[in-house]
Amino acid sequence: MDETYYGKKPYEEGLRKYDTQGKETARNLLSQIMFNGDKRFEETTKIFDQKERFKHSDFFLYDHKLKRDVRFEVAVKNVWKLHGKWNHYWDDVHILYRKKSSQADFYILCNSFLDTVFTCKVEDYKECQIIEKDTKRKKDGDGYVFTRNEKFYSVPIEVGDLYYKENGKWRNV
Repeated sequence: MDETYYGKKPYEEGLRKYDTQGKETARNLLSQIMFNGDKRFEETTKIFDQKERFKHSDFFLYDHKLKRDVRFEVAVKNVWKLHGKWNHYWDDVHILYRKKSSQADFYILCNSFLDTVFTCKVEDYKECQIIEKDTKRKKDGDGYVFTRNEKFYSVPIEVGDLYYKENGKWRNV
């Protein structure tokens, strides 16, 4: 991996807004998931008070079902521009292979409107096929950042769950 593209301040700062929006969306979704009639997840430490730990997780919540803290990794797929469904042109969800070091328990991918999310267990996506593809993304300012043969986990949509937020309520779709 060419470090020019990852881990430098311009890259981190340029994506900070997506990080914040993704965490806020994840928190909103998770606050509505129930277990035995009560909220399943509890924010014992405010998400935005938690220090993000690179290659570990974005935040944690207490899980009343598992009776322990669980860690979450969150991303926003800005090119996913559909409400309430996965893009049928994409065969599967591509999760960066460099996430292989993640110590999160769950992965949450938000669409660009922040009203549809894909969730799965990290241990499940790490069992999926690994593919390589060329990527292109707009960077801050002019131009694009390109990568060649970047590795991804190729995760079938059936491995996880898809949620859609309508009228303030999340539902499984």
